[in-house]
Amino acid sequence: LQEGLILNTKKIPEGYEKYYFLNTAEPIKKKIYHQWRISSIYVKMRKITQPIIALVHGAAAGGGFGFAMAADFRIVAPDVKFINASINIGLTGADVGGSYFLPRLIGLSRASEIMYTGRSVGAEESVKIGLALRSVEAIDL
Repeated sequence: LQEGLILNTKKIPEGYEKYYFLNTAEPIKKKIYHQWRISSIYVKMRKITQPIIALVHGAAAGGGFGFAMAADFRIVAPDVKFINASINIGLTGADVGGSYFLPRLIGLSRASEIMYTGRSVGAEESVKIGLALRSVEAIDL
């Protein structure tokens, strides 16, 4: 790999979507605009020519889940939990980018089950179903 982009973070803010989208004081237009801004990042990620590698550990939920799905491939730590979280807080199962990327990565049937139930997918399963390329120790990320 001569040139590329590696996404790695110790912690993606958890619960942001829950606070933001369930906060009734925020005007709906502002929420829609915010959603558009986040999704435009994923579109830009898919348009760049360099490969994007997501190094994922801990919880990848909501926006973090979308970032991971938008990457060309994912390498995960044993503690990873991919969560299409919006369904768990009464929103749709189509978390930011999830309904687009997930079926293309793992097939419609598996993706639908994950989106409709909101269950988490750990490292071993994510590799088995093709969501992640491989699992390595967190220290090696």
